[in-house]
Amino acid sequence: MSDCSRCDEWLDGGLDQAERAAFERHLPRCERCARKVAHWRALGGALRQASAPDHEPPPGAQVTRLLARAGAARAEPGRGRLRVPALVVVGALAAVALVLLVRGRLLAEEALGVTLLASTQASVDGGTVETGAGGRAVFTLGRDTVGVGAGTRLRVLHAGTRSTTLVLERGTAALRVEHDRGARDVWVRTPLAEVHVVGTVFRARVSLARLEVDVLEGTVEVRPRGRPGRKVTAASALVVTPEADELRPLEVAWFDELDATPAVEPGPEAPDAGPRPDAGPEAPDAGPPPPRAGLRGPAPSQAAQAAAWRGRATAGDCAGVVQEISRYAQRTSLQSETALLWGDCLRRLGRASAAVEAYEQAARGKEPGANRARLLAAAVLQDDLGQPARAIALLDAYLKRGAELPALEAAARVRKARAQRALGQEAAARAGLEDVIRRFPDTPAAGEAQALLRSPP
Repeated sequence: MSDCSRCDEWLDGGLDQAERAAFERHLPRCERCARKVAHWRALGGALRQASAPDHEPPPGAQVTRLLARAGAARAEPGRGRLRVPALVVVGALAAVALVLLVRGRLLAEEALGVTLLASTQASVDGGTVETGAGGRAVFTLGRDTVGVGAGTRLRVLHAGTRSTTLVLERGTAALRVEHDRGARDVWVRTPLAEVHVVGTVFRARVSLARLEVDVLEGTVEVRPRGRPGRKVTAASALVVTPEADELRPLEVAWFDELDATPAVEPGPEAPDAGPRPDAGPEAPDAGPPPPRAGLRGPAPSQAAQAAAWRGRATAGDCAGVVQEISRYAQRTSLQSETALLWGDCLRRLGRASAAVEAYEQAARGKEPGANRARLLAAAVLQDDLGQPARAIALLDAYLKRGAELPALEAAARVRKARAQRALGQEAAARAGLEDVIRRFPDTPAAGEAQALLRSPP
């Protein structure tokens, strides 16, 4: 059976989940089916609008009496004046019943529009959201929230109360999808895979030959092209390439793309003695300056600047962001999130020692990202600098303050076991790995722990 022949069954809600998914993959490529669906959606909207009366409808008893009189008029000669009203009543009721029966799926589904919450360097054209190199946008579809990162093109193919389909052509999109007990489906299509969601908080990042799906809450199903689907649970990340896919622990506690704080470009800076952007590269591994008076709480101006810096860093301008934050830190204390961004950029530039100092500065704060900074600093010390003893100290501090999610705690404990192995503490490492397998059996870290136990010290 051809995909086009499934259109009527899809409109009537007569397809099972697999058949519905197959037709919805066909729909954007078929102009004929798209026109047919658009026609019935328009009719459904018109009927919903017409169904809202300007006055109270007559009571049910009155309708019954009218129909009874209409029936009597048909049987009694000389009372033909009632025939036309009777035919009008009966005909109208029949027409409404017919239309409500036809295409029941679309008429029962209310379309959802894009409601923009915040944006910078972004354009919204119908159902297409596109951001520039330093842009971002946050919008809602009904009760769901979608955040779009820099350099992204996202199309809202269909959004309704029963199903929503988005097409992420490039860039980053994070979604907070409210759970409706399986009453609707949400799909995100990318060049490499489809992501099926019921209720969760997740992010998809698309490049030319790579898709990364990060899940904070709930579960999503990722279906790579030509390969079996995989479940990705909370605090996990799945990296999909044309050749394979790999499950990893997720080491973040929130997605910045879902932050609806309007991002604005930083204003002009007062002259200072620090290096200017055209003054050439900074000295290698000249770490961040010490905090002036400890980290302070959130300040709206710094939060707005950090959002703009984050957009530029996502677009690849880490060198410029590092220079600007370095100058900014000479004049004021940094929030934890700003210091975290600083550390991330330094690490991308290969300045591992300076990145650790930035993360440690972020860890001195009291904001939510402070504890996560300890985990990131430990990762750099362990993976990039080969300093397992310092990594263990930071991991212990992170675990003592409490991980944001069980999967992150499991990942931190596996990191600690690897560092203990590097120091020759095999018995402690083995005990830690066995503890992860026992306490966190459903996390990606448990699989890593099993592999480490099987491998030689």
